[in-house]
Amino acid sequence: MSQQAAAAPQKCAKCGSPDFRKELLTQYGKYGIIGRGYRFYFYICRACGYSETYFADRTFFKVC
Repeated sequence: MSQQAAAAPQKCAKCGSPDFRKELLTQYGKYGIIGRGYRFYFYICRACGYSETYFADRTFFKVC
């Protein structure tokens, strides 16, 4: 099954600014809210602080 990444936002949904900061969040740990190994991209508007979250992928790793 092929997964396509969502396109980055072109402008802020709240204020219309095209200036974003991109952050990557990776969830680790034994007990996560949705599980382990999920990564998300956060696009944060530099003008107003509004953020949008996009699923990046899931990493699989061996637990010792």
